[in-house]
Amino acid sequence: MNDLNRLRKYFIYEDTLRTVVSLVSGIFIVIFNTFSGIVVSYIFAHLIFENYAPNALNVLILIIPGIISGACLLKLCLLLIDVLLTGTEVDNYSYVRLLLLASVSLYLLILILYSLFIIASFLETKFL
Repeated sequence: MNDLNRLRKYFIYEDTLRTVVSLVSGIFIVIFNTFSGIVVSYIFAHLIFENYAPNALNVLILIIPGIISGACLLKLCLLLIDVLLTGTEVDNYSYVRLLLLASVSLYLLILILYSLFIIASFLETKFL
């Protein structure tokens, strides 16, 4: 119960607009970290099983490890923000927006690495 009250301070404000923006930011944080986790799980499955075909059953199997790795990526974003903001007092509203920025940045970094992975595997199969 104490954790919910601590988490609630980031999403409940006296101003309705701030509350709505924080809730939408929280939803986007969850979406970006979940998709990042699914992409990371797919990359690991492709590296381990080499000829991993993304059919419906395999995608459903990747959702659970993807959510778990997305939660780990969220913890990584929280740790990164805490390290960057050491000794700095930040408003709760700004903290949620910084967490969204870190989540989107990590998502884009993972997509760039995934694109490089796809290009490298294509070139490997084409030339070898």
